[in-house]
Amino acid sequence: MEGMMHVVVDGYVDEPSSLGVPPYISPEARYLYGAIKAAGEEAIFLPVDRIREAGGLKGALPSSTSPHRGEVLFILAGALVPGRYLLTRPISPKEVGRLLEEGRRLGFETVLGGPITFAGGLEVNDAPQLLSHLPQGDLDHFAYHYLRSGEEREGFRNAKERELFSRLGAEVVRESWVPLEALVAEIETYRGCVRYPSHCSFCMERLYGRPIFRDPKAVAEEVRELHRAGVKNFRIGGQSCIISYGTLELGGSEVPAPNPIALKELFQAVRGAAPGAEVIHVDNANPEVISRHREKARGALEVIRDFTSDGNVLAFGLETADPRVAELNNLNTNADSTLEAIRLLNDVGREWGERGLPKLLPGINFLLGLPGESPKSYEKNVEFLKRVRREGLWVRRINVREVRYPKAGLRLTSYIRGWVLRPPELKGEMRRRAREFREWVRGFQLELLKEMFPAGHILRRAYAEIQLHGGTYLRQPGSYPPVLYVPYRLPTGRFFSCAVVDHSPRSLTVVEYPFPLKKATMKMLTAIPGVGKKRAGRILKERPGGLEELERAVEDPSLAEFIARLSAFQ
Repeated sequence: MEGMMHVVVDGYVDEPSSLGVPPYISPEARYLYGAIKAAGEEAIFLPVDRIREAGGLKGALPSSTSPHRGEVLFILAGALVPGRYLLTRPISPKEVGRLLEEGRRLGFETVLGGPITFAGGLEVNDAPQLLSHLPQGDLDHFAYHYLRSGEEREGFRNAKERELFSRLGAEVVRESWVPLEALVAEIETYRGCVRYPSHCSFCMERLYGRPIFRDPKAVAEEVRELHRAGVKNFRIGGQSCIISYGTLELGGSEVPAPNPIALKELFQAVRGAAPGAEVIHVDNANPEVISRHREKARGALEVIRDFTSDGNVLAFGLETADPRVAELNNLNTNADSTLEAIRLLNDVGREWGERGLPKLLPGINFLLGLPGESPKSYEKNVEFLKRVRREGLWVRRINVREVRYPKAGLRLTSYIRGWVLRPPELKGEMRRRAREFREWVRGFQLELLKEMFPAGHILRRAYAEIQLHGGTYLRQPGSYPPVLYVPYRLPTGRFFSCAVVDHSPRSLTVVEYPFPLKKATMKMLTAIPGVGKKRAGRILKERPGGLEELERAVEDPSLAEFIARLSAFQ
């Protein structure tokens, strides 16, 4: 297969411990490209959005491309925990079907792979004519061996392959769908769970086996190559619990003690490899580890706080505050332990950073529909969150989703229409309780946002992603940043400083900072609460240049002072 030009379609994976939907780029996508390079072949990298923009695969390929015998179309897919997306969305089942059909018409061999194929229960019904191969395991592992020797090897990449693929695949970030300055590269430190072989009932991480921690030097080398390629934002994710990285008790305890020394070595290496990095964040952590090993956990959290960027969020997988449900599903934490971990994290990381975000705060994951759940389970969830509020603690993010089981059954039809994970459906009373709980959580989050980001608070380096609903949506690069909405149009593809003017459960309403009072339009002025059309008209007429003039225009001293702060003059 020497001299071949293959095609990699990044359909954007989204796993419990790995983000790959823009503005994130997953390790899997980079590894797949690197595996093809390691096999001595060349590849064209196509984010699925480039195909959407071009109206199909043929339009997205260079005009001179004409597939030769043996060239392969690789489609990477698997949004196992789909969420709400702002900038784009993962590849849909119908899109997969259309790509496979078009790929076969163009003369490619077709390979579908990624997390979706080894999540369990995938059935190929009447679609074998669309697929040349459907490998179980890591698509990069399959691609490397197939292109080198024709061997159809399935399974997971080994450590040597991972380091090779990660280095060779780093350059592909230049083909990302989002600009490099806004791109967040996900970095894997280990796969699997330190509880192995024990696991939660819904666990997908167990499929990877016993964790093997990556050497800090290897992580740093990948970061260095990505940084050389232009990446400025990194998320040290891809693991079930960052606090457990490098633990000396692996295999000896389901709740191993943290190793602050190993974490410091890791983050020092990352910082040294990317001295120009603007954002370094992490993701998941087990609250049981933090609460059971307070002193070592404090040391680990202080390392993360000191070596990473503000706005960092440690997602805690509480899943349920009902102890009976936790026991039935073999969960590894409980409400009391999680509350203790939230206390400690607030103590360590609540201070503000350069971008106007708290340095390190917890997030909480709830999982609805677990076996044993009852209406009282939701009451216990609410009571837990009320305890958090009574103590004045901050939780940056609350994620509520429904359980999905790896063996729930996936079906691939001729148009890939039925490709979905099928969770047990919440019905009747439980469906109503789940809906009420989601609504209650939205109100809870609204009050937290008002407290964390009061009116007038300044947020820096927010990237304008998309114009929608008559305004502009922005986010600061990193893990779970607050969504910022400017109720008027700003040029996209640029960074702005913003000032908070209002709140909703899912986002903050902001205006650019300093607010350009002298050049503001009617729509821009009325975006500020309290400034109606009449006041805006007077401001447009008088164009005040100072606080006294502004007070005369709006006839409200407190409102005038607020606008003056937004406009950065006294």
